[in-house]
Amino acid sequence: AMSAALLVALVYCALIAFDYKRMVLLLVPASLIMAMFPVLPGQSFSISDVCTCFAVLLLPLQFPDKVKKIADYPFFAGFIAVGISLLITNLMAESHWPSSFVMFASIYLFPVCVWNAIETEKDLDFVFKTLTVFAVIHLLYLGTELAIQSNPILESLSDTDSVSTNVWNYTEVRFGMKRLQSFFFTPMSMGVVSVSLAFL
Repeated sequence: AMSAALLVALVYCALIAFDYKRMVLLLVPASLIMAMFPVLPGQSFSISDVCTCFAVLLLPLQFPDKVKKIADYPFFAGFIAVGISLLITNLMAESHWPSSFVMFASIYLFPVCVWNAIETEKDLDFVFKTLTVFAVIHLLYLGTELAIQSNPILESLSDTDSVSTNVWNYTEVRFGMKRLQSFFFTPMSMGVVSVSLAFL
């Protein structure tokens, strides 16, 4: 039987093909949650990996003119350097092309999709509203976790095999208080997301 995570990935990919710009921009916050769920039990590729890679593969079809101007991308030099580094690593050390491609596509090429998708002030407004809603949900749950000193969402997920083995429900107490995690991989992930959202 098809796993629920794989079904979600396939449905979201279909939505990307139907409305590329909106779905790619919505994937920015959604991928933070999707990354916790492997598309198949016992392997490392997540819903987020499948969706971001699909968005990257469709990019030349969606923005053929802008892709030609990829050198204008603000982080062009950086992702070229990382790409060369990964290529050399795979050629000179023990190669693992699938995971290298997925990592490079989801971390370094997907932002290029987002950069291409933000063309107008309306697009930017959509990003701002989407991230604002995400931030409010995150902060409300964070307040709940602080109040009850437990994380019921991650507790229930930890009892299943539907989440990545990298997802931990931290129960560590520091300075008399449970480390807050919200619905992210780790307290560190929560901190990075919170600071990023605060800047926005």
